[in-house]
Amino acid sequence: IAVLFLLIAGPILAAEPPTTKWYGGIGIGSNSNDSTKDATQDWQGIVHAICGSPACTSSGSADTSVTGVNLFAGYRFSDQLAIEGGYVNLGKFKGNTTTTGGGLSQNSSLSLKASALSVAAVGFLPVTADKQGLLIGKIGLARWEADVNLSSSGPAGNLSASGSESGTDPVVGVGYEHRFGGFGVRALYERYKADDEAVTRLSLSLVGYF
Repeated sequence: IAVLFLLIAGPILAAEPPTTKWYGGIGIGSNSNDSTKDATQDWQGIVHAICGSPACTSSGSADTSVTGVNLFAGYRFSDQLAIEGGYVNLGKFKGNTTTTGGGLSQNSSLSLKASALSVAAVGFLPVTADKQGLLIGKIGLARWEADVNLSSSGPAGNLSASGSESGTDPVVGVGYEHRFGGFGVRALYERYKADDEAVTRLSLSLVGYF
């Protein structure tokens, strides 16, 4: 809906394409990942096995989508190509499990918090007559960090564990940007690789041209 509105309103509100080279923006997006869900289910199975009774019942829930903010800044070498650096909060995913029965009542929680710094080449392709509406293609590298925390309490024992991981992996994205003189609006779909996992992100950002 937002993109359709911009396509309709763009020719009315738009000024000439910016001649400045620098730009920056801030946005918010939805991050999706199944790692916490999978880990929560695995832990639920472990505790259920510890119970060792057919009377045991287990329940659990986990986030597969959370909200996070992003910041970015770039320099345009031409109307079609820019180099862009950015920071993204990939969010904090949480999971919880409860196992009861056979004299056991074990409660557990798991969290995964991640963020990334990236450098990428960004290509722009005008798709409107006034050249204010552009398709975006993005490819680069992201340095990501993730913190994992696990806690469990009950008759099966009390456990608290934490760990951190980091790495550098590809990031790719596609989207649409519409410019209104000195500012613009960008909708972007991205995929952040992290070892054997990936976080996908759909964001909406406000862009300023300086």
